[in-house]
Amino acid sequence: MKRRTAILASIVGLATFVSAASAQPYNMGTEFTYQGQLTLLGTPVTGTCEFEFTLWSDPSFVQQLGPMIPATLTLAGGLFSVDLDFGQEYNGQARWLGIDLCCFSPCTPNIRLLPPQELLPTPHALALPGLWSEQNAATEAPNLIGGHADNETRDDPIGATISGGGVSGQVNMVTEDFGTVGGGYSNQAGNDDGNATNAEGSTVGGGGNNTASGEASTVAGGFANDANADYAIVGGGVENESGGYSSFVGGGEYNRALADYVTIGGGGPDPDSVEEALCDAGPSMGAPCGLCNDGVTVCSEDWQCPAFPADQCTPNNGLCLAPGVCVTEGVGNRVYDSYGTVGGGARNQVGGVLDWPAEYGTISGGFRNSVGFNFATIGGGSENTVTSIWATIGGGVHNQAGSDLSGVLGQCATVGGGLNNNATFSCATVSGGAGNTAGAAHSAVGGGVSNETSDLYATIPGGDRNLAAGETSLAAGRRAKANNDGCFVWGDSTDADVACDNDNRWVARASGGVYFYTNSGMTTGSYLAAGSGTWTSLSDREAKENFAPVDGRDVLDKLAAIPLTTWNYKTEDPAIRHMGPMAQDLYAAFGLGDSQKSIGTIDADGVSLAAIRGLHEIVKEKDAEIAELRNRLSALENLAARIEAERNGGAQ
Repeated sequence: MKRRTAILASIVGLATFVSAASAQPYNMGTEFTYQGQLTLLGTPVTGTCEFEFTLWSDPSFVQQLGPMIPATLTLAGGLFSVDLDFGQEYNGQARWLGIDLCCFSPCTPNIRLLPPQELLPTPHALALPGLWSEQNAATEAPNLIGGHADNETRDDPIGATISGGGVSGQVNMVTEDFGTVGGGYSNQAGNDDGNATNAEGSTVGGGGNNTASGEASTVAGGFANDANADYAIVGGGVENESGGYSSFVGGGEYNRALADYVTIGGGGPDPDSVEEALCDAGPSMGAPCGLCNDGVTVCSEDWQCPAFPADQCTPNNGLCLAPGVCVTEGVGNRVYDSYGTVGGGARNQVGGVLDWPAEYGTISGGFRNSVGFNFATIGGGSENTVTSIWATIGGGVHNQAGSDLSGVLGQCATVGGGLNNNATFSCATVSGGAGNTAGAAHSAVGGGVSNETSDLYATIPGGDRNLAAGETSLAAGRRAKANNDGCFVWGDSTDADVACDNDNRWVARASGGVYFYTNSGMTTGSYLAAGSGTWTSLSDREAKENFAPVDGRDVLDKLAAIPLTTWNYKTEDPAIRHMGPMAQDLYAAFGLGDSQKSIGTIDADGVSLAAIRGLHEIVKEKDAEIAELRNRLSALENLAARIEAERNGGAQ
């Protein structure tokens, strides 16, 4: 029918929704019944009329919605009833029904009724402004849409829900079965790939520019977050991505969980993540710029330096915006391998180092830490790197646990903390300090500065510039060098090397003397005085008790009965000779000391002194006897002389 200008006619009508014949049980569909009375110049029309029904978004016939629906109706007293279906065009916004008709033959031109008939809600519908349903003929679960009029579903989902939100040009959208957007703006539940069933059950709670595009994935809120894997979750924050199966990002900024079962609690970029720095002459506009650790080599586009350690460039993820100017973008935490975890902090990374696997890797927090192998752990700190299986760094700055060559060679290596420490071989340990290296398997550095172990089981408790280079060697203090196996070297504060160059030797430099005490009050012991080569044992009268006199002659007699021989220890070369009694003989004679198998030097000295005193008494007695004999001899000689003299005188 062709249209013509309207004439004076009117319809009083009522629209009510009805159950469509094609709809599934319990699904009302989008069809409704329109009833009215047509009058012409105030007189009800009786007869057959040709109708054309149209739906409009405004009363001025500017924007038509849905199809034109023709209908031939028989009127009695002007009354008619018709079922109309304009599809999914009811979203809570005002709608007007346009009616063109012809009740006379020929029907050229038509009558257009003015004004158009406004479709009004029933009273109960007024309780839910801005909320409408989309009927779906293929299911019992219609879609429910609220908020901005342009909020929409795509790909014909079922059971979809948009609770509200949306603004002009930034509306919410659901593209998957049973997807949900709670509110906010520019949020999307689903991947919008034309298939409403391959990412069903996705949810965005609110916020802005968020996307949940994996099956049963969730973004609770925040801004520009993306949960793009099945069962992935982003709790909130800014520009976070949960991109692995069952991965989780709690919040923060610019975090990436990029493997299965990965967890990032939060955190994000450092406060100065947007900064300026000098670009190398090489990068062109828009290219990454930054230098590796050597300060010369330019890192590659994926921000890995060509030589290990594959430390990130500085600044990280920068773009050359102008000659000599490099600006960095926000970079948060990253997890590239399954079951990895970052608790928080900024720019921490699990996985993605030299293509090594880093499953079950963990970084609790801190800044720019990197875990590069399975089961490795960093507690916190800054710019620490773990590159071997089961290796651990507790914290600190610029520490490394693990091998430069493979993830197995440095397994179980541990750095507790400190600065610039390295534990690079299996089960090696650096507890702390600065610039220390445990460079052999099962070796350990307790702390201090610039200490190094370089052979199996070597140990440095701490100190300064010590070296334990022999197997099972130990170096401590200052500049102690245990160069051979089994060496034990102690260096005092003297700024000079003290070295052990023979296996299994104990070397110590103590320029203030060496003191050994054998009781808690330090009243009993021995010492080497400063500069001395002689041991001195404590012999203070106040430290002794239970005195008993000694018979020197008795000691001398007993000592005389003890065999004395020369001999060598079985552990010595036979050419090395010693002289003395056996401990058993000495103990049997005098009962001195605490063992029958050893001779205390102070007891040997005491026996010798007592014997000397006994000998002295004998010598004194002999001297007295000799003196007496001499006197007697002298008297006899004098007597003999007188007798001889008298004899000679009488002869004259």
